[in-house]
Amino acid sequence: MTFESYHNLTKSIFLLKKSDEVSFVNLALQVYDFQRKNCQVYNSFLKLLKIHDFEPKNLNSILFLPISAFKSNEVLTRFFSNPNPLRFKSSGTGLQGHSVHQVTDPSLYLKSLQTSFQFFFENPEEYCFLALMPSFIEKNTSSLAYMADVLIRNSNHPMSGFHPLINDTLCRKINLLKEQGKKTIILGLTYLIQDLAQMGVNLGDAFVIIETGGMKGKRKEISKTEFYAEIEEKLGIKKIYSEYGMTELLSQAYSKKPGIFTTPPWMKIAIQSLDDPFQTAAPGKSGRILIIDLANINSCAFIATDDLGWILPSGEFELLGRIHGSDLRGCNLMLSDEAPCLGNQI
Repeated sequence: MTFESYHNLTKSIFLLKKSDEVSFVNLALQVYDFQRKNCQVYNSFLKLLKIHDFEPKNLNSILFLPISAFKSNEVLTRFFSNPNPLRFKSSGTGLQGHSVHQVTDPSLYLKSLQTSFQFFFENPEEYCFLALMPSFIEKNTSSLAYMADVLIRNSNHPMSGFHPLINDTLCRKINLLKEQGKKTIILGLTYLIQDLAQMGVNLGDAFVIIETGGMKGKRKEISKTEFYAEIEEKLGIKKIYSEYGMTELLSQAYSKKPGIFTTPPWMKIAIQSLDDPFQTAAPGKSGRILIIDLANINSCAFIATDDLGWILPSGEFELLGRIHGSDLRGCNLMLSDEAPCLGNQI
């Protein structure tokens, strides 16, 4: 692949339409061919399964790299180099350490998060952003903080910013924005949004909440339905959404209903049977969430997560939680001294 064809491919990814399945499959097969040749870790994984020379004709034959590979390997292609890549690191809540994702082409991450945000919402310039999390300066290996930083800067609003603490200063800012009728997005960690709900603030119609993750060990986990009900009651707000992303990916899905997510056009979800890693789960059955993220072309676009979910008839997917014991068994042994997981098919 030449650099011209590489750039044409990346450009085509963000021109995809949600209903254009044929174009998605064609691009996915091109990305697969590119990565099996240029991503050493993915190539080694395919060699273990003796299919590194295999050329699939459809998505059903593509195998997915276990997400734990990012904890012990440098998962990136050797085609696009950058001496100063973005280097994201997971929060490390699992038992086997942190995942690390080097983003060698930051322009793709910017394009992905900005285009995805506008696909689900509006231009960031329409909003003021209050990010309830540590700033990117404090957490410069956090992909979430980076995303929030980009949205804050894109908003060009003087009151946009990070708020790692819930205090009276934040509440006064919220009340001022409410008086001005300024459309505002509160983008934050779940437990900090819960803390805000204890401050007695009523948000009103101009506000949107986007929660970005679980309790991170801060307190007891609750279901999305319980969380939405609690926040709606205490903050007087109807627009409560969720974001689904991870360190190892370059794209995000969003939910406008508790736990029910929609992907952008260049991202696709499938469900793997928990009983047989070579089979997809039967329609309506839960299993391991598999992700194709075509924007992740410089790392690995085909990831088998440790999340449990199922696909709804509408094409949306529901996140059901983590797979029990996922840090200790199964595909997470891939590329260790133990026997490898034998793959994940759509």
